[in-house]
Amino acid sequence: MQNPSLPDPKDGQPWRPSSLFVAICLLAVAVVAVTLVGAAIVVAPGPVLAPSIAVFELVVLFGASLFAVLDARRAWDFVTALTVMTATAVPGLAAAFSVAVYVWNPDPDHWHVWLVGIGILAAILVWSFVIYFSRVYAQPQRANPRAYAELVLHLEELEARVSALLTVSAWPPAQAAARQAIDVQLAALDAALRPTRARLEARWVHSTGYVDLWNRVHRAEESLMMLEPDWRLRNSAATDRLMIKDSAMRNGAKLDKLLTTACAMIGTEANDLEGRDLLRRVRRAINEYRDARADGLVRARNNMLKTTLVTGLLAYPALALALMMGISRFTIASAAALFLVSAVVGLFKRLYDEARTPTIIEDYGLATARLLQAALASGLAGIAGVFLVAMLATLGPNASISQLNCGGDAGPMLLQMYDLSKDPFALLVAASFGLTPSLILRRLHEGPERWAAEFASSETTAAKDKPE
Repeated sequence: MQNPSLPDPKDGQPWRPSSLFVAICLLAVAVVAVTLVGAAIVVAPGPVLAPSIAVFELVVLFGASLFAVLDARRAWDFVTALTVMTATAVPGLAAAFSVAVYVWNPDPDHWHVWLVGIGILAAILVWSFVIYFSRVYAQPQRANPRAYAELVLHLEELEARVSALLTVSAWPPAQAAARQAIDVQLAALDAALRPTRARLEARWVHSTGYVDLWNRVHRAEESLMMLEPDWRLRNSAATDRLMIKDSAMRNGAKLDKLLTTACAMIGTEANDLEGRDLLRRVRRAINEYRDARADGLVRARNNMLKTTLVTGLLAYPALALALMMGISRFTIASAAALFLVSAVVGLFKRLYDEARTPTIIEDYGLATARLLQAALASGLAGIAGVFLVAMLATLGPNASISQLNCGGDAGPMLLQMYDLSKDPFALLVAASFGLTPSLILRRLHEGPERWAAEFASSETTAAKDKPE
């Protein structure tokens, strides 16, 4: 059996990229229109933009965007997945573009309201290019090459083991059903891993497709136990014992006893099929235990990416409001520097934690999702920490928030808090608060870390003893 070749992503492409690009561009224009209308109403009320014209424009843009997206309806599944997975970068891109344009604005007294819309437009346009060029990652061999290679190796091994059984012309009813189940699983695996033409699917972007295929591999291996020779079954039972040994399975001792009973029954004329079925059920319990942990890692990774996206979307309006208020460029640049310092500190803390607990199993991108979440949370914590420390130090413990003077050009209080030329100590405060999210996120990461440890504990002894 030849190794599967990498399909050309352009071969049989089931969607029109121009439709997607036009749809995202029109949606970007709609978002910018909403921003500008809101800015005109809040910052410069009056007949700057006629509300009726603005509403009509938004309706037209939304309708055009909807038709463009529906034109690519055959690709809606994987386009949505790519959109969600790559959208975590949109708030960061919008903030970076907005701050850069705002700081380099040659006329700081004008156009600061419009620069927010420019930043959002630039971010969404870059995002559209990212989606377009990352469409190949909706294929199994691109989204996770390592998991794909392992699945292909297991498929080839299964095919070789099945081919060795072709010499048997007829099977008893119980074994014939197992043979039919094997054929069904192998056909599904072959169609997913060796497609006749490139197929873009959302399950590879979400990594749920790999867990589904591992389930099929395990079902095929379990069915093979009903057909293979006795010596191979005894070797499989020895492998199962290694997987149960030192694992976190609650019923591990009971499963080990069942293995002993099954091995005693295999090869006997009266109880051979019963022993094979018992051995199959033990392997089924082990596989379900491992598959549930792998599925938990995938779900945790997807949830972390969505949480990071929502956090960024909720944090960006605070920056947009500061820009529309006309805060000085140096203050905005200083706040951006504080955010980056605290984000880098939080990122290094996350990397240190990852180094202490190295991943020896496939985590389907969970570690990367943790890094993104830690960087964003630490950056926001640094900004909030500087504000909190400055407010407490200036107003005292008995003061109220209403005493803050935020009049004029963003107010002297705000300028002093985020002006590094006047208070460089703020960098140290931001760096210190950048470590605080790890205390909260650690509790959120306990579940995935436990699932990864339990999955690793059910490996064979060679995998358990893998050096860190």
